[in-house]
Amino acid sequence: GIKSVLNLRGEAGQSFWLFEREACQRLDLPLTDLNMSARQPPRREALLELYDLFQTLPRPILVHCKSGADRTGLAAALWLIWVEGKSVEEAMAQLSLRYVHLSFGRTGILDHFLRVYARERDRTGISLIDWIRDGYDPNELRDSYRRWEAKGKLGAW
Repeated sequence: GIKSVLNLRGEAGQSFWLFEREACQRLDLPLTDLNMSARQPPRREALLELYDLFQTLPRPILVHCKSGADRTGLAAALWLIWVEGKSVEEAMAQLSLRYVHLSFGRTGILDHFLRVYARERDRTGISLIDWIRDGYDPNELRDSYRRWEAKGKLGAW
């Protein structure tokens, strides 16, 4: 029953992507490639594109990355917030050990993205998409995550 495929690894000339593109063409499934990172702050442009794709791609959508734990976990959390109207706190469960996501180390930046947004939401009442458009700064998120990892030793996150 899948109606479209969203690949979060981005377009690549490698065999895995070529096979996927061929399979989607054979099955007449739209394939959309969006380049996201599991270990870097999400790019504003990618988040805005993901938001638009969630509004426009035929459903149900198969969303995947390499292992389905990090980029796909963030996308699943964003789906719950944007499409299903769930809270950030509920959505953050998509980034958990249950799905083999590690919330520490480099991939923990994705958890921190939602954590920082939740703090801003509590402070200002801003919606996630408005925060991404108007207030989100990937460089500040990276710096804030470093402070978070240092448990306050580098200042408040």
